[in-house]
Amino acid sequence: MSQPEEAKQLSPNSHHESESRLLKILSVENIDGSSCYERESVLEDLKPEWADSILLRDAVVSLLEARKGEGFIEESEYVRVQGVKSMGRVWHGDETAKAFLYNVITRTNAAGHIEEPDEHAWEAAFEALAEGWSQDASVRDWLCSFLTDHPAAALHDNDLRHVRTQVPWTLGKGWKNDSLVKERLIASVESPSNLKLDLAAVLNALGQEWKADADLKPVFESVLRSRSSDGHPVMEEIEARAAAIYSLATGWPSDPELQSVLIAVIRGNEHMTADPSETVRALATEKLGAGMPGDSFVGAFLLDIITSKTADGDFVESAKHVRAAAVKCLVGCWQNNKEIRKYLWQYLNARRKDGSFAETFCYARNSVVFGFRAKWKRDSELRDTLCSLLDARAEDKTIAEPCSILRRTVIELLAEGWPADAKARDSILGFVRDQSGRGREAEDEVLDAIKALESGWPSDHAAKQGLTWITSNWGAQSYAAPTAQKALERAWP
Repeated sequence: MSQPEEAKQLSPNSHHESESRLLKILSVENIDGSSCYERESVLEDLKPEWADSILLRDAVVSLLEARKGEGFIEESEYVRVQGVKSMGRVWHGDETAKAFLYNVITRTNAAGHIEEPDEHAWEAAFEALAEGWSQDASVRDWLCSFLTDHPAAALHDNDLRHVRTQVPWTLGKGWKNDSLVKERLIASVESPSNLKLDLAAVLNALGQEWKADADLKPVFESVLRSRSSDGHPVMEEIEARAAAIYSLATGWPSDPELQSVLIAVIRGNEHMTADPSETVRALATEKLGAGMPGDSFVGAFLLDIITSKTADGDFVESAKHVRAAAVKCLVGCWQNNKEIRKYLWQYLNARRKDGSFAETFCYARNSVVFGFRAKWKRDSELRDTLCSLLDARAEDKTIAEPCSILRRTVIELLAEGWPADAKARDSILGFVRDQSGRGREAEDEVLDAIKALESGWPSDHAAKQGLTWITSNWGAQSYAAPTAQKALERAWP
């Protein structure tokens, strides 16, 4: 049983003794006589039963406000966080506790900057207000003032913006059912840019706390669709446009209208230009695929992203992260579709007019292989596909596959999915032999191959010969030779 629970059940005299003990631990004068772990534990264990103890409340406030020169006596991050949290949990509705939290949030030092030394304690003050004062209209109005040009506290621009990042979600947590708060946040989305609000924070709060609210759908869509006369988004903040996509995808994942909005963001249409941000377009691609899994129209759209080419063999979609998002959706959301697998395989092997690979973005290439593994593990056609990625050679006899990460993934997957398979083993061995000229550059891949041969082909004679070859052909400065020797000793004692 915790100490406050004990206090609740004991006699008044025992309650007084328990309070005295807590006051001693939290006393500023006794700070050298108690450990920060002890103070943290006491503060974390404080329950609402202590709400009538004004002495204990004041002790917590004094502990966190006590000064030492230009800093604070209590330096422990954990003590400060638990002390701030206790205000909302124990002394909710208390005016002194509220004033203390206001101070934590807005009090400034001589230089005019927020004084609270610990970021987590500062953030906890917002959480405490939402927890303990959600019925207090004055706290709501105090927080809302920071979304206007007349904030309740005069702060430097950077500090004011920092406060504004916390206000929207705080209002959402504490005043979700207050129509005034929702209206104020919606109005903030259309506020003049000189206010410098954190619009991404506003949109995220609306999307999370008022999920699927019909009043908000047009707000989010407007953020994505609105264009200025030069064709650029009216909402300039990339993070805000991304927040609008997250909110729509969370609230209306399968809405046909959302499909058209996201496609317009990715490609543009007769009414709006495509979003200029690769980050936003990639996110729209990801949410389009995730929200419409298996949809034939969406699947065709995503395939077009990774198959449309120019006369020189370059992708029409030049943004690599958009292509990667399309690939990730196709392999993850179109279950066991072998037609799509065929197109993905063509995508991996597509070449430019000069003979080089069209797709060189490793994340996109690797996403294909991981998708293959998830859907067609132990499939013989997939084994042949993976082997061909290791077997392909350029005209100069070097490994053709341009992505080192993918090569390492293929080695791992062959050993995991086709242990004891001769074709898979021979592809790995051939790959290792043709890497010898690259020296240290190829060492990580060879180390992966050694691990694969040991785990997938123990006691196999050809694998043993391959490892023996590594011990003789990789120099003393390499980890490959001694690693291969240890593998031989373990698997072929």
